[in-house]
Amino acid sequence: MKTFPIFRIHPLISYLPFSDELLSEINADSDFLSFLEFYSLPFGYDEFLHFKNYIQEHNVTAILEEAPKSESSKIELRLIGAVKHTFAYGRLLTTLAGRDDLNASEIPHLFESEDDMNAIFSLLKARRYKNVDQLLRSVLELAVRHAYFSLEHSFSPENHKTNLLSITKNRDGLVKKLISKKLLNNNEGKFIIVLYRRLSIAIHSGCRYLTYPEEPVNQNKLFLQSLSNMQDVSLACIYIILNMMRVDLNNNIYRYREREAFIRSKTKSV
Repeated sequence: MKTFPIFRIHPLISYLPFSDELLSEINADSDFLSFLEFYSLPFGYDEFLHFKNYIQEHNVTAILEEAPKSESSKIELRLIGAVKHTFAYGRLLTTLAGRDDLNASEIPHLFESEDDMNAIFSLLKARRYKNVDQLLRSVLELAVRHAYFSLEHSFSPENHKTNLLSITKNRDGLVKKLISKKLLNNNEGKFIIVLYRRLSIAIHSGCRYLTYPEEPVNQNKLFLQSLSNMQDVSLACIYIILNMMRVDLNNNIYRYREREAFIRSKTKSV
């Protein structure tokens, strides 16, 4: 089995954001497959086949077939971009959990957000756009809270219950705390705050996000807006988690080195 330094997470960030490409253009050299290879290669995953199965299982093909012909190529680009981020996140979680590289306190937030991102596809197919925005906001909240708790090693039921964990608060918000710890830079923090506020307005019936000037609600425009939001939140979520993993894995570098040294010693003795 091939070995590699599992605590060096930062090279993966260079693959983000994944490029938009049509379904027919995706191949074994696509950026998100290269991203996944870093963790998946030793396990013999056929990522291209897994991705095709993922698209089938989540009715992505059906969503594309129902898209208006005039906008089908634009919708496919946005949708496939979102699918790639979601699939890569799910595969990364599955692989890390299988390797026992995730601490117990990390798993609930990570897998809950991944489950929410998967549920979004069913809601898009049903044209439940407001519900899509609600789940998108939940994904963003889970990603930020997970990063904060993992960085601080402070997750506990009491901590979670007693602290008011505002994401967008100017001074004491979680995004500001992550910036102060250099887990996010100012531009990344601003992007997350703006997107979170936009989603909050949308799910509370903010008229300018639910309708368009001088015309009634246009289902196709709402569909494209939901896809755009979904891709943005997917990217923000994965980027935050990757940054958190870099910090967390580097903090545990000696534990991983000791484990690899033990495995090597056992292999030599066989």
